[in-house]
Amino acid sequence: MAPPAKRPAAAAAAAKKKPAGVSKRTPAKIQLPEGTRLVDLKKQIWRVGRVIGEGGFGLVYLGTGGGGEDGAQPIDCVIKAEPKGNGPLFCEMHFYQRAADGSRVGDWAAAKRLDYVGVPRFYGCGTASHAGQDHRFLAIERLGEDLEKQFDKQRDSLGRVPARRAFAVAVRVLDALEFVHDSGYAHADVKASNLLTSGADRVYLADFGLAFRYSADGRWLKEEKEDPKRRHDGTSEYCSRDAHRGLAPTPRADLENLGWCLLAWLTGDLPWQQYRNENERVQRAKEAAMADLAGFLGRCQFARGSADAEAVAEVLRHAAGLGYHERPQYARLRALLQRRADASADKVDSTTSNGVAKATAKTAAAAASARPKSVAKAPTKSTTPVAKASPRSKTPVAKASPRSKTSVAKASPRSKTPVAKTTPKSTRVAKASPRSTAPVAKASSSNTKSSAVARAAASSNSSSSIVEESVAISDGANGAADVATMARKRKSGC
Repeated sequence: MAPPAKRPAAAAAAAKKKPAGVSKRTPAKIQLPEGTRLVDLKKQIWRVGRVIGEGGFGLVYLGTGGGGEDGAQPIDCVIKAEPKGNGPLFCEMHFYQRAADGSRVGDWAAAKRLDYVGVPRFYGCGTASHAGQDHRFLAIERLGEDLEKQFDKQRDSLGRVPARRAFAVAVRVLDALEFVHDSGYAHADVKASNLLTSGADRVYLADFGLAFRYSADGRWLKEEKEDPKRRHDGTSEYCSRDAHRGLAPTPRADLENLGWCLLAWLTGDLPWQQYRNENERVQRAKEAAMADLAGFLGRCQFARGSADAEAVAEVLRHAAGLGYHERPQYARLRALLQRRADASADKVDSTTSNGVAKATAKTAAAAASARPKSVAKAPTKSTTPVAKASPRSKTPVAKASPRSKTSVAKASPRSKTPVAKTTPKSTRVAKASPRSTAPVAKASSSNTKSSAVARAAASSNSSSSIVEESVAISDGANGAADVATMARKRKSGC
């Protein structure tokens, strides 16, 4: 579009005066004293408590109220207040009034058969004046600490959040985003510090200061057109490439935003974290990552290996494949994320540079003890079962499950020499003496005197091997039958 013609100086000066709610200037913050009385648009009365937080444009207080002059039972809440000339709270108030007022959130959750939707309950909003300055205020549900603080207590030595927790959070954020999108809005700033917790595992998407109404009555309100004034809106390290380009937020932008967050939670960092304040450089890095997504994710340090990496890739690929006016396939993405959340617990303490995990002996021991009926499975092209690591030795030793019916070569309590004890039609599994720290030899048909050495599970020939396969364990009747068959062959001289 051609630039506007030059105007007289007086007209240009008048044009600089922005309407309330869209000013780029940030008026000075004035703290409301404790006990300040606020009356919202519904004539509900609120009392301001102590300050508990500060945003870029205003302050956050504890609050109580909600009743009228009749002294109805007060509600504990959070009150956000900022000077009237600022924009973020203006956007947030309108989101809550249009999308989350009354029973809308609960009705939507019931229709979707969800126990809850992670959007804070809206109580009221209005304006007030203090010390000669007009303020907007918003009263919403009081929740717990933000997820960033909670994650900081759960990270491993590489800064990674437990994978099961990260995927479970992503499922709930996706639920909240679907509600927000169904209401015609995009959030535009998904990140852990904008997610609030409640109870043991509930997660709520908060801070709608950048929320954008992209549709109304099923009609899209914006075309795919870059606006230089919108470039890099949001949080640079997590925002979508659309945000970097200056496009108005849409559901596909929120989905990509969630994808970058999930990647950061699972790997502990993002490659562009160190220069996150250089918006153009961050944008180029994201474009390069999406151009070779498999290679990019292969260099990231996932705790559980390539299955988690592929789930992140699917989220990002899905977002990249959407048209500007197209909505995500929420059900398919939810199922994908839930499968990863339901996957077995994290088993790995360290990773290689390409994200394929190496199982440690300590982790293998924990995995086996957690599954008492499992039987060690023999590696490919070998008649020797895979051994389990002794918790007191670096030499892995096979250990029988306490409930297993298989016979065990058991060391005499008065001797360090293991004595083989057999039962017909059963496999022989070596067991360490409880009074000896030396590894115990496996029983074998040749009765050799050499000590048993654990054989590692056959390594995968591709980077797509999953960490869960790093410890070969076979459950149920099929696994037991395979080992029993090998025992019979050894007995018959095969």
